[in-house]
Amino acid sequence: MFKVSKQVYLDTFTKCYKNIVILSKLPENDTQIKKYVRTIPRNKLSPFKTFDCCNEQPHCVHAFINPDSREFISIEKIDEVIYVLTTLGYMIDYDLTKIMLKNKTDKNLLFYMIKRPTQ
Repeated sequence: MFKVSKQVYLDTFTKCYKNIVILSKLPENDTQIKKYVRTIPRNKLSPFKTFDCCNEQPHCVHAFINPDSREFISIEKIDEVIYVLTTLGYMIDYDLTKIMLKNKTDKNLLFYMIKRPTQ
């Protein structure tokens, strides 16, 4: 099971903030998904954000990219991410997503996905 969420990303070249779509972790045995995901360091959004030893976020994030342009996929184009995931055999876990959104545990959560069982 994997979590798909949004992340604010500072493009250091254009100096613009973007809401990009990220994956909680890379599936171990799925080499196909790797051409749609780029692992990047989690960058500091502000010089006022300091180290927080209580925050257990990983140092890197797995961001979805357009394989043709190599650009990050923004939240406005979430349909592209859903298309890629369903094409690769994943499906949205609606029940878990509803529960987690109702409990408001993660304000950046978009949905949870699971691998479709093979027949």
